[in-house]
Amino acid sequence: MKQFSENIPTELLESAKIDGCGEIRTFWSVAFPIVKPGFAALAIFTFINTWNDYFMQLVMLTSRNNLTISLGVATMQAEMATNYGLIMAGAALQLVPIVTVFLVFQKNPSLKVLLWEPLKVNTLRKLNIVQSVYQYAEV
Repeated sequence: MKQFSENIPTELLESAKIDGCGEIRTFWSVAFPIVKPGFAALAIFTFINTWNDYFMQLVMLTSRNNLTISLGVATMQAEMATNYGLIMAGAALQLVPIVTVFLVFQKNPSLKVLLWEPLKVNTLRKLNIVQSVYQYAEV
């Protein structure tokens, strides 16, 4: 963030002061739109690092009733018998918020279409994928 904010041209800030903007107006109208991509990247990285943090949760949480998903998945591993299906289900559940944040913060809407459009049956019919699947099923 420091490097991002240092790249703001001082001419823009000075021209905002000449136009009569105060400090807050200069920040919201001039500086923040320039720094917004760095702020968004910092927010995403902070969320993902906090969500995946294991050690701090292990140190702070003392009750088994308040375990987070990552700690809960880690405690499912036993010495003699491990239910891998349950662990994989927990790992998939742990992934849902991260994928949701990723999709919400997508800047390019065409990438959303590329991610979600292939899952729709109408698109598969246009590509003749559904018909080829039915042909293989009949054989």
